[in-house]
Amino acid sequence: MEAATASSEVSTDSRLELAQSLVIALQQGDEALTENTITELARSCESSLFNEIGQLARQVHDALGFCGDDERISEIAQNEIPDARERLRYRKNRRLCKSYFGYCGKTSGRFR
Repeated sequence: MEAATASSEVSTDSRLELAQSLVIALQQGDEALTENTITELARSCESSLFNEIGQLARQVHDALGFCGDDERISEIAQNEIPDARERLRYRKNRRLCKSYFGYCGKTSGRFR
């Protein structure tokens, strides 16, 4: 954890230096240096973003690995999710029917 904090501080210091260089380049009207500095700033932000996405992906992978061992997840996926899909499909069709015809005829009341 300390290594991540240290690299974060280095990255922040590096970005601060780049931002200061950008201000100087803008004040001097040096377009080439301005563009290069902006590109470097963008790369440093992208690198940080990709690192965070990688960490999140690893956490999701680990969490899904734990869920794979749970038999309840398999049971829910087979039994309850299809029922939820059926209910959503019914509600969608009912709403469309009402919007077109103003009513949907008799209903069993099952999915109200």
